[in-house]
Amino acid sequence: MCRRSRARSRLRQRGTLTMPNGRRLPQDAVVVGRGAELHALVGSEWLSRSVADLA
Repeated sequence: MCRRSRARSRLRQRGTLTMPNGRRLPQDAVVVGRGAELHALVGSEWLSRSVADLA
């Protein structure tokens, strides 16, 4: 998790994002955070997860 202040982000925890089947995200996956949601674009799949679910 990251904590964001006005001009910087600070890493609070490390983790690994995986696909629903437990495999690691491919290197060409695009991961974007929007508000309280984390989105991963993997090929033609669009996966979404609440940041609160990751804590």
